[in-house]
Amino acid sequence: MRYADTTFGSAEAVMNKLGGLEGIERFLAGDSEIVIRRHVINTTLPPHYDDESFAVAKHTPLRLNKGRLHWDLTQIGVLQVDRSAVENGMSIEDYLREVSDESFLNARVRDYLMKYPSLIPEAWQVHTLCFAGTIFRGRRGRYLPTLQFSVGEWYDIYEPMAEKLKAEMVVVAAHK
Repeated sequence: MRYADTTFGSAEAVMNKLGGLEGIERFLAGDSEIVIRRHVINTTLPPHYDDESFAVAKHTPLRLNKGRLHWDLTQIGVLQVDRSAVENGMSIEDYLREVSDESFLNARVRDYLMKYPSLIPEAWQVHTLCFAGTIFRGRRGRYLPTLQFSVGEWYDIYEPMAEKLKAEMVVVAAHK
């Protein structure tokens, strides 16, 4: 089942918000639409991944607001990697171990941004966005979920953590 965690009570609440059966029929017929007023991301849910050889090694939800992140760029930013760490050839894994922080956003945020790429500031297109709140384990080691912009769109890429840190990498984090 696609939405195994959904209760009938939740489904009924959605029906009521849409205006009951008539509202659902209007929505399904394309005569009405849903407008998202606030983008709220539940960071406690498990991340999405297509590769069956992957497993979640670490997934840290935000501790604030019961793990719910309100997408607000005054509260979210990117942390530039230390230039000396890049020059010294430090691995992604070693660097993240040094700078580990509970405010790092996880792969649920990456998943959400893939659905709503217009939320990502244009200035971030020159960076590889790292979501260090989640680490995946695969056949060949550990992987960091990232977003990379190329040819006009964002791609979700899994960076091997044994690889060397790159100057264009930034860690997406919530401000404390």
